[in-house]
Amino acid sequence: VFPVSMILAAFGFMLGSGGSAIVARTMGEGKPELANRYFTMIILCVLGLGTVLSAGGALFIEPIAKLAGASDLLMEDCIAYGRVLLAGTAPFMLQMSFQVFFVTAELPKMGLVFSLASGVTNIVMDYVLIAVLDMGIAGAAWGTMLSYVAGGVLPLMFFLRPPMGKLRLCPTRFYPRELKNACANGSSELMSNLSSSLIGIVYN
Repeated sequence: VFPVSMILAAFGFMLGSGGSAIVARTMGEGKPELANRYFTMIILCVLGLGTVLSAGGALFIEPIAKLAGASDLLMEDCIAYGRVLLAGTAPFMLQMSFQVFFVTAELPKMGLVFSLASGVTNIVMDYVLIAVLDMGIAGAAWGTMLSYVAGGVLPLMFFLRPPMGKLRLCPTRFYPRELKNACANGSSELMSNLSSSLIGIVYN
């Protein structure tokens, strides 16, 4: 199931990496407010797409698991793990996008802090949910999903505050040309992530 989660999250990395180039260029042109509007639009698109993929992944986990190669023996665990994990697609996509934008905002150390917070959350919650609360494979999924919240939702709140760096979330509108360019710019990163995840599924 995990490669499926990575395939869905790759779209967040595509928008983040492709959008960061557009935002950085706009900042370099001396248009910080426009750069913030582009940044906000891309994050909203990531959030919207992630919400749709989260709902779809959780709803169709059984056929997805079958396509990913799950046998009847594994199906129950795949559904228990995958339903929670794929429901966390939206915060996972945000996490992947924000890691790129922290560099664009000239806050790479802050990006590292949130990345470490995500990892520590996963470690601690895995222990609590599996070893202490005896939730089994579902506990492992919840631990991972909560780490996505630490890595994706907390940065969202960070960028809503007065800026420490070069970027902040602000009122915006839809910029179709910039969104198309962001997808084109990030397509190579998308394909890299898709290929490795698809190979994992084929191996399984």
